[in-house]
Amino acid sequence: MKKIISETLLIIFIIILLISYWHYLYLPEFKVNQFFQSIIVKKQNLPLEKMFFKNTHDFIVPEGTQQFITTGPYQTLANGNYTVKYEITSICNNQPLGYIDVAKDKGGSILVSEEVNSETVKQNKIISLPFDASTGSNYEFRFYSYGNCQFQINKAWLERNRLYDNRH
Repeated sequence: MKKIISETLLIIFIIILLISYWHYLYLPEFKVNQFFQSIIVKKQNLPLEKMFFKNTHDFIVPEGTQQFITTGPYQTLANGNYTVKYEITSICNNQPLGYIDVAKDKGGSILVSEEVNSETVKQNKIISLPFDASTGSNYEFRFYSYGNCQFQINKAWLERNRLYDNRH
């Protein structure tokens, strides 16, 4: 009787192992090596990168230059709800500064986008853009400047609001 139970448990273990291996190979939405890159405990600062004027160390976006400022390119995120936030300073009055968006697949798929103007920045200082992410990689958070007005991005960060299970 003891032998039958131990053999049954061994067979069940092997079946579970084979199912896990199949799931890893044939449902590659979220590989184990991506897990550690996707942990956003609650808040994570994002590095800023400008397309132009890369030799400067501040993130003052000059007037007259249309450009993307990207943050956190190629981020891997788990299935959940997040908010990307920018702290911005502007000296302009009632001018459209540009728009912020969340893109995936190297900018090929825009998940959400919102226009930013100088009055909103003066009132709030922090611009927030909530979005839902499905498990995967290549998320980037961008601020596109129209070049109408000089402004400064003081910092950018990503906050995890909640995680979803895979059925969401």
